[in-house]
Amino acid sequence: MAIIERHFFVGQALYGRRDFFPDGSFVTTQWFAFMWVPLVPMWSKRVSVYRTSVNAVRDPTGWWVHDVTAPNLKQVLCVYAWCAAMIAPVLLWGRFQDDLARLLGDEDRAAGLCLLALAVIGSPPYVLRRLAKRLKAREWERARLGLSPPLR
Repeated sequence: MAIIERHFFVGQALYGRRDFFPDGSFVTTQWFAFMWVPLVPMWSKRVSVYRTSVNAVRDPTGWWVHDVTAPNLKQVLCVYAWCAAMIAPVLLWGRFQDDLARLLGDEDRAAGLCLLALAVIGSPPYVLRRLAKRLKAREWERARLGLSPPLR
């Protein structure tokens, strides 16, 4: 997450990475966020760490922007789903904290279970990002060797 501009927990932030290209660029979405929770997608952009095109423009977050488009629907839905999945264990823990502590026999174990659920839910974006990069690298290598056309 890159914070662009925020005042008193309200502002803009970049969330999500998808559609990786061999030059290292990817699509991310700029959101209006409140307390780090993305509320409204504003637009998506193809960005990279390095300037890989003469048309790339540096933006305030430090990324090189190659293209700005309407919000990527697939990415928007994934970010909403991930945020809901991160908030759900906290809400459930708050609602059923006493029952869970009674069931497990200790309040610390109940809190640990909630933190474990957050860790398990928080890890798929990292794992899926690595998998997507690996698959794209294989696809582009096959295209470079002339074995198949690149899919964009």
